[in-house]
Amino acid sequence: METSTFLTSYWNYSYGSDSSKDPYSLLLKLNNQKALRDLPVILFLGVLLIVGISGNIVVCVIYSKAKKKSTSDLFILNLAVLDLLSCTFGIPLEIADLSLPYMFNAPAVCSIGRAMESCTVIASVFTLLSLNLSLWKADIKEALLTTYWKPCIRFREKLQLLPE
Repeated sequence: METSTFLTSYWNYSYGSDSSKDPYSLLLKLNNQKALRDLPVILFLGVLLIVGISGNIVVCVIYSKAKKKSTSDLFILNLAVLDLLSCTFGIPLEIADLSLPYMFNAPAVCSIGRAMESCTVIASVFTLLSLNLSLWKADIKEALLTTYWKPCIRFREKLQLLPE
């Protein structure tokens, strides 16, 4: 039995023998039901999209115009750019996927979009790890300086002040 014949016979069996309904309308109805069920998630993603794009643009403008850029500033700028990419490409793809769960037929867009989203997330993770490592290294250096080197320097200064 052919797929379209099966869907048509299923539709006629379930909803009466209305021959004006075809498999496409059944798919459309199921699609709309699922999209309506996911409407709160779609709306929340829309809010995240608006807030994410506007906030990341502000961060990019502020940190790119800074006169003196520290390492932390560059890490934050990198995170803002990566998050802007994720908000620009990842969230609309997710909204489209939730809005058309049964009818979103674009395998190339799905593959490229998911790969791009994964790359931005992995790059963000490495940026955060690098930032934490950089800050940890600075803390360790400061701790070594205050606990080990400064007492040694003070002791040497006291030795030099002693009369010979």
